[in-house]
Amino acid sequence: MRWTPQTLALHDSDRMVSVIQEIADDTCPVGDGVMGFSYPGAWPSRVTGLGMREPVTRQMLEDVLAFYRGRQSTIKLYASPYSHPSLWEQLRLYRFSIEDWDSVLFWDLSEPLIEFEDAVTYEFANIDQHSQDTMKYELAQANLLGFSDALTEPGLGLFMKVIEHPRTEFIGLWQDDACIATAGLEYYQQTATLITGSVLTTHRRRGIQSAMILERLKIARDRGASYALIASSPGAATERNALRLGARLVYHQPVFVLTDASEEDL
Repeated sequence: MRWTPQTLALHDSDRMVSVIQEIADDTCPVGDGVMGFSYPGAWPSRVTGLGMREPVTRQMLEDVLAFYRGRQSTIKLYASPYSHPSLWEQLRLYRFSIEDWDSVLFWDLSEPLIEFEDAVTYEFANIDQHSQDTMKYELAQANLLGFSDALTEPGLGLFMKVIEHPRTEFIGLWQDDACIATAGLEYYQQTATLITGSVLTTHRRRGIQSAMILERLKIARDRGASYALIASSPGAATERNALRLGARLVYHQPVFVLTDASEEDL
């Protein structure tokens, strides 16, 4: 039986709660969710899963503010269209605003994958926690440079933790002895989530991202996953390429922020 959008949303929320607990430097439960922090701006520095299965109270939001107070970090909270209505009320009272949206898309891996006859074929290297440290570090560097011009030790250290995680595996594309593209898979129960797809700016518009999506779908299917998920900013290249490759939009999820968590304003 095909999962409903709500089932997929609950499942992906549980996955994110697990990965934040496993990857973030500091975590604390809040309601049915979790608060995480690694450093300001890091992807595990977020609240996720709150209000997916139970009502959200004022005390829970007070706990969120207390956790992030003094960390010089914008509070970022990932919600879901299936969150309990009480979450929206509490976010309104505490003056959270929507900073961004994510498009969440999925593939049913029991269905045939779409392949384009004119697509360029690339030879990807498989990287996991057992691979050589040199290759893992090159993969981490290329991933960060694909998203930003800055290489930072905290960023590299965080990505190395993700590579070393037992539920992930990666593919990389090397050209002239340099890694130019990276992409990962995170397995959780029956699903495989496509994560951290990154291509250096000098190598874009060559079909590499689409090729990496298709390659990961094949790997996920071979590993026995029933569904594959991917998140993207609405209208971004990731969303466009995923839709071209047969993904279906499941839902949009809002990303809320609170930039001033001072006690005087509450």
